[in-house]
Amino acid sequence: MWLAGSSACGRDRSAPEPAQVPAPAVAARADAAVLRLLVVGALRGMLEPCGCGKHPLGGIDRLATAIAAARADATPTLLLFAGDLYFAPRAGTEPLPMQAQYQAQTLASIVRTLHPDALVPGLADYAQGANQLYSLARIAGAPQLGAGIVLGDEVAAASPSERLQPALLRALGDLRVGISAVVAEPAAHWPAAARGPVDPAAEASRQVQALRDQGAQLVVLSVQAEPQLAAQIAAKSGAQLVIASGPAGQSSRPTQLAATTLLQAGEQGEGLWVVDLRLAAHQPASISAHYQPIDASVPADPAVRAQLTRLFARINAHNAQLQTQVQPPPKGVAAYVGSRTCAACHTQAFFWWRSSAHGRAYETLRKRGRELDLDCVGCHVTGFERPGGSTVTHLDELEAVGCESCHGPGSLHVDSPASVRVNARRSVAEQVCTPCHDALHSEAFVYATYRARLLVPGHLPAPRESSAQTAARPSVARVGD
Repeated sequence: MWLAGSSACGRDRSAPEPAQVPAPAVAARADAAVLRLLVVGALRGMLEPCGCGKHPLGGIDRLATAIAAARADATPTLLLFAGDLYFAPRAGTEPLPMQAQYQAQTLASIVRTLHPDALVPGLADYAQGANQLYSLARIAGAPQLGAGIVLGDEVAAASPSERLQPALLRALGDLRVGISAVVAEPAAHWPAAARGPVDPAAEASRQVQALRDQGAQLVVLSVQAEPQLAAQIAAKSGAQLVIASGPAGQSSRPTQLAATTLLQAGEQGEGLWVVDLRLAAHQPASISAHYQPIDASVPADPAVRAQLTRLFARINAHNAQLQTQVQPPPKGVAAYVGSRTCAACHTQAFFWWRSSAHGRAYETLRKRGRELDLDCVGCHVTGFERPGGSTVTHLDELEAVGCESCHGPGSLHVDSPASVRVNARRSVAEQVCTPCHDALHSEAFVYATYRARLLVPGHLPAPRESSAQTAARPSVARVGD
């Protein structure tokens, strides 16, 4: 039997020790009672970690197992998803890829099986408009909370259960729990499809008081804002428990702000907050908050895993039909030729590369059934969506992270090897690596350390050669031709 309690690894994903913090007194009962609140931070459409890091965290299939384990002792439990749920923030105004819609629909159907009590959408969700939001709410089957938020394309046909609600009240035995949510982002951050409350702090206080007037003994408030503003709103809200999500939403230890306990919700399903509220007669309530990292020690739920496998097969089938075209480079600008072409002169380096992590990068996607996944393929091939490079359906010799990923497109160098200083990137700067080796996908990346691993026989900084040596090279042809 799996038991919660594993620790986080990798990029600054600290797993705080269980923390006992005082909470304000609520209407006491004659006997002790326990309420458990489970909180999942902004998923941002993340269904599983990419698998590139050494210690990946997250995965909706593992999260499902953790949620079930937290419910196993029959403690009255509420489940809340707080922050961007279905979509990650997107730059620009291009239409949402069909793949992202498939993923959002699958995520909503999985969320439904987890029986959440409330969903708190974020700005990335609102950016897709009311039609999309309400359609996903219909699939997920749970109330969506957002106080003072107006959707510009409100759908008249949406049912009351699908529309945004400012707050809700839940009864668990004799205990009445109120939940509300506000978004306190600058006006410039809001998408055209939505606008938020003029004064989020006042809106939060108003909703908390309204819930108390309805008899709520415990009020939980979700706040999407940058950390400092979230703390300010929490301290003035009057809620006993505030869940903060938004920028820098990494989980941390609970913070006590006068009568309010503040939690950072976390992100992308990397962990689950398990918050227990204990009530005893004539005693103040106490809150015990424990952050459970979702790492490889948490087994995957088989039914959810099966849904993900079907989704990835559907994405591959759809993306295989995309009519993508390689944009040719401008005249006089190098195109990509593939690593086998490089092997004619750099044979030793080529055979070393072929068995390296870079050389096997595309194969790792094939093994996971995600070789045509637009979220993954760009960092597993060469020259993705660059002039003279590759696309998801046009790879040819550009599968895997080849020589030209670091040294630049090579056609001009192949045509004129003597012009290496002009036509090939010999010194590879860190910024060439970091678009893929970022904190999310390569948490252990240190440029100097990783670069040193690439300096092997046949792949070392070479001394400058004479023109006679260059002329003596064999003609360039691809290995295997």
